[in-house]
Amino acid sequence: MLRFDNCLEEVGAIRDFIPNYKINPQNMENLSVFFICLQQIFSMIKYNSDKKRLYEYVKENRDALGRLNRNEANALLALLGEQKRLAAIMENQGEKEGMDVCRAIDELIEDGRKEGKEEGEKEGEERVSRLNLLLMAEKRYDDLERASKDREYRKQLFETFGI
Repeated sequence: MLRFDNCLEEVGAIRDFIPNYKINPQNMENLSVFFICLQQIFSMIKYNSDKKRLYEYVKENRDALGRLNRNEANALLALLGEQKRLAAIMENQGEKEGMDVCRAIDELIEDGRKEGKEEGEKEGEERVSRLNLLLMAEKRYDDLERASKDREYRKQLFETFGI
C-alpha cells in the first residue's frame, strides 16, 4: 500500500517496522467496516465460491456496484479470477468512463450456467454411449431399446454397470 518497492534505500528501510496486514475477506464476518469500494470488492470475493450467494449480493447491491469506477471494476473482476472475460467485457464496452459491474457479473453468471449445461450434456452423452456399447456387446438389444425410452430404467442400468 505504501509502495516501498521503488523507494530509495533509506526510505525503504522503514519497511521492516511497518506490519503488512493480510486481509482475507472470506474469513471476515462484517465487511461493512470497509468504506468506498473495498466493501463491495471484499464482499464479492467472499461470495465468489458460492455463486448463488454472489448473485444475491449483486442483486441486493446493484446501486453500490454501479457506482464503481472503471479501475475499481477492473480490480474487482481481476480478483474474482475473470481476466479473460474481463478483457472481453471491456472490449465490448469500449472506452466508456465507467463499467456496468452488475451487467458484467450477470454475463459471468450466465456464461457459467451455459458452461455447466454444456458440460452436463457432454457427460450425459458419454454415459449413454458407454451404456449403449456395453448393452450391444452383451447383445441385450431389448434392454438397449427400453433404456432409450425409459429414463428410470436407464438410471438403474447406469448403477448396474457403474457408469
